[in-house]
Amino acid sequence: MMTSLAEFRLFLRLDNSLARLGQTGYELGLNPPERWQHLQQLLTTASALQEYVATLKIKSEDSVWQRLGLPRPERGYRLKELILRPQVMDYTLIREFPELQKFVQPIREYIWSEMKLAGYLERQQSERDEISRLNKIRIDPDLVSSFDGLSELGRQALRRIRPFSLGQAFRIPELNQADQAILLLKLKIQEEPGAGYGAIV
Repeated sequence: MMTSLAEFRLFLRLDNSLARLGQTGYELGLNPPERWQHLQQLLTTASALQEYVATLKIKSEDSVWQRLGLPRPERGYRLKELILRPQVMDYTLIREFPELQKFVQPIREYIWSEMKLAGYLERQQSERDEISRLNKIRIDPDLVSSFDGLSELGRQALRRIRPFSLGQAFRIPELNQADQAILLLKLKIQEEPGAGYGAIV
């Protein structure tokens, strides 16, 4: 499986496979009850670690800044903010905060990744939500391919692929932004403030 070709590959990481697939595996009968119970315990541990690093405060006068070769901040920092520094690695955190060793390395790796990628994950989640909404807007493939103003490349792609939803149409590589704007205009997609495109009217 080549996750590099996936639309939202940041969500398809190895370190978050437990959180993504654990419950599904149990519901499909792939994980026996005792294994699922163990997985739930690991997820609980991950939540505890996330809360710990989000609340632990590091004072500005703490010697950790000097040991890490970082300028002393004017205010106190939370451990979560320190983790976002690119020069701070897992072994560095273990050395400075030995209590983190009670959380196994895979759990630490998962939480560090979630925190460092938080901004990107939030952006991709917004894109996922928008595509999911557009997928619910059904279209007539014969109608949309006949719209005036479409590029010839886009028109040919619509006729060849024959998408049945606006979400499918918007994922066609040959359909440029001008083509997408024409589809929205012709289908009279209303834009709702702060909510992206609304329903067909």
